[in-house]
Amino acid sequence: MIYENVAKKYLEAIQEHDYNKVMSLFDEKGLVNSPMTGEVKAEDFFKAYFDDEYNAIVSLKEIFISKFSSYSLAINFEYKAISDAKETISIDCVDIIKLNKEGKIIYLNVIFDTHETRILFKKLKLFEG
Repeated sequence: MIYENVAKKYLEAIQEHDYNKVMSLFDEKGLVNSPMTGEVKAEDFFKAYFDDEYNAIVSLKEIFISKFSSYSLAINFEYKAISDAKETISIDCVDIIKLNKEGKIIYLNVIFDTHETRILFKKLKLFEG
């Protein structure tokens, strides 16, 4: 049940564009690995992420629980970013989440097809940080 709670709270925080809410889910030494940034501190990743001016719509598709690790899960979700100019990016994402024993995220690996996304992110001026 902890997995489902973490996954849902994480996606809620993303959709609400709430830096404090998302960071409350991370261990203070948490890291994020993204095709757009490489591996960075979670706080740096989400500061840049929440600096961008757009709305996000997040739709959970599936939660996968690891059979090999007690503290790993993956979430598959659709992510739509809508700019102020009403341009939309739609991405099918998989985030792999590793938790510590306290249920805080210590590592988030963001996975998505970057070819079209990079073009659209440039057009919308997202993640230029």
